[in-house]
Amino acid sequence: MRGRKNTPTALKVLTGNPGHRPLNDAEPEYDNVIPECPLELDEVGLKEWDSLSKTLVDAGVLTVVDANTLAVYCWIWSQITYFTSLIPKLEVELNLLTEQAAEIDNDETAWHKSRIKTIKKDIGTARSELRHLSTQNVSYSALFGLDPSSRGKIRANKPPKKNEEDSLFD
Repeated sequence: MRGRKNTPTALKVLTGNPGHRPLNDAEPEYDNVIPECPLELDEVGLKEWDSLSKTLVDAGVLTVVDANTLAVYCWIWSQITYFTSLIPKLEVELNLLTEQAAEIDNDETAWHKSRIKTIKKDIGTARSELRHLSTQNVSYSALFGLDPSSRGKIRANKPPKKNEEDSLFD
């Protein structure tokens, strides 16, 4: 589909329907339940799934149809965590090999230089992947209102709260 994404009806109502086009009164609404995770996630991804799914259901944001999107977000988070921990380990190994190569002056120097070149390439690849994943993380975070600027654009699917006075007369 080309063009801009449709603005949710709730957001149009909040902004006073600036385009004056007819509002969609038949927008689908889904049950707020914690869906089963559709992906095989690692420990970090599952921990994020468990934490976020409960929070988002309580906030009225997560519905049954959002399982795939949340699973991809959790996978991205898991990958960010992996690369964030990998880069310092590679840097430590690089420093160690660089020091060893400076002290050694024989046939092993070629192996050290080759390994140093490989590690530098791996660090560059990891940093590039981390930048890419961070961009994706921002996009997926916005879908669930996980950052302050996008939170106001999210339509919560919550039932209306009852007043205490109303419940006295039930």
